[in-house]
Amino acid sequence: MLATFYKTTLFALIILANNASFAQQNWSLEQCIDSALVNNTGIKILENQEALSELKNKEVKSNLLPKIYGNAEYKYFIDLPYQLMPLSVFGGPEGQFKEAQFGVPHNINLNLTIQVPVYSSKIYGAIEKTEIGKNMVDLQVEKTKEQIYFEVSALYRNTQLLMNKESFLDSSIKNTEVMLSTINRLKDALLATGTDAKKVELQLLTLQAQKDEINSKTKQILNGLKMYMGLNLDYNLAVDPTIELSNSPIYEVKPSIETKLNQLQQELIKTDISSLKKSRYIPDVGVVGYLGTNGFGYTEAPNEFLNFYPLSFVGLKITHPLFNGTVTNKQIAQKNIEFENLQLQQTIVNDKTSLEIYNAKENLNTALNQLDLKSKLITLADEIFDETKLLHKQGLASTQDLIMADNELRLAKQNYLSAVTACIVADLELQKLTGNILK
Repeated sequence: MLATFYKTTLFALIILANNASFAQQNWSLEQCIDSALVNNTGIKILENQEALSELKNKEVKSNLLPKIYGNAEYKYFIDLPYQLMPLSVFGGPEGQFKEAQFGVPHNINLNLTIQVPVYSSKIYGAIEKTEIGKNMVDLQVEKTKEQIYFEVSALYRNTQLLMNKESFLDSSIKNTEVMLSTINRLKDALLATGTDAKKVELQLLTLQAQKDEINSKTKQILNGLKMYMGLNLDYNLAVDPTIELSNSPIYEVKPSIETKLNQLQQELIKTDISSLKKSRYIPDVGVVGYLGTNGFGYTEAPNEFLNFYPLSFVGLKITHPLFNGTVTNKQIAQKNIEFENLQLQQTIVNDKTSLEIYNAKENLNTALNQLDLKSKLITLADEIFDETKLLHKQGLASTQDLIMADNELRLAKQNYLSAVTACIVADLELQKLTGNILK
């Protein structure tokens, strides 16, 4: 019975048709959320972060491409460098040397240097980390969208609830005005006292004061909704006052965004550990090439000359630390502790989430039961009010009885709205905890 009741529209109250502020087209919840997602500054910042992470990934990958450097150098030696020549080369005694200057004053060097990395544990590790970083930014975008969906939904539902409370108050004010008119006629006929009329008038003023307060709250919440949607505060935002509660499916529990982020953080640390371990045993390998020419010039007559001689080579460069003071071992030990802490944190989060999901399900079931009960109470209070009005006209019920019946009807409607609120909050919370809020 309750499931069937929940499948249908549980609550549909429309604000008075002559209210001009709702004459224009109403914004649905989906439209408000779409507008908030498009205009939210936080999402735009994260989208820029996505672009940055993509560029960072491309930057790191570009380290695998060949690097070519051009060099040009000119030197004029005011004093040529000295070398010591052993006299034994020329037949002289051993252990004696003669200084000599070699070379020419003008030296020109032009070359191209090429470096091609073949393997580097740091480069490949950095590529993996930037890939994981891109995924983390994507999750941050999804998390922000979830938060916006949650907050916009809450503001929208609060607006609807206040609008329907106002509708209840309008109905009560109308009933009280009819009641006051009836009491005044009875007073004129000496069938009611002035005190009775004052009691009803006090009731009317109280209801009008409550309506003014609700109007003020509604405007404040609508302003908050406009801010999320990127609208000007002077924009006349019209919200659909109809609250529909449909059958809530059994939500499949999915990993939360916090869990996914924790897993990516673990992957980052595992990547660091893998890179550090590889750096201990696998050297960095690269191909190097050199293509250039050396020029030598002499300007003293009569032997002036400027001659160029080619110089080029290609080779393999292997770099590997033989001993770095056990720094790498200490770094690996630190990363292992960080990894263990992340696993422990995930265990805590899993336990907490399981408890929160259980409580959210209990809250939703309780709210549904209360909703069914509060609906029946409205029907009963409405019947009592109609019967009391009839008895009052017949002189069989006092004015105080009529006021109390009206208060009970209004209280029943307010309690019903509270039950609707509890259903919406519990269902939204359960969607968020099970990872289905953006489904």
